[in-house]
Amino acid sequence: MNHDFIITDITRIVFVDKHEYTTPASTFSNNLSCNEIVFHISGKSKLYYNDEVFDIVPNTVRFLPKGPNSKYEVVRKEAGSCILVCFNTDKPIKGPFVVHNQH
Repeated sequence: MNHDFIITDITRIVFVDKHEYTTPASTFSNNLSCNEIVFHISGKSKLYYNDEVFDIVPNTVRFLPKGPNSKYEVVRKEAGSCILVCFNTDKPIKGPFVVHNQH
């Protein structure tokens, strides 16, 4: 992964409350206009992104890159809250990836 990039702008920072999505599954854009980094505060879900599947639990950080994708779906096992940051960079960042904080 290229660690040498500059964030050129932050387009959105949003707190998503656990009550915002009332259905068990949500499908999102197949062409992300910005990079997304999400800190999951609570809840449990599965993220289906292209051909990859990620487990999302509390204290998970996920990154999705700007650009086209074949699938972006979140299936919730337990409602949760998160903080979403959308941003652009001077160079593409490879992804997706998920990091679990074990403490």
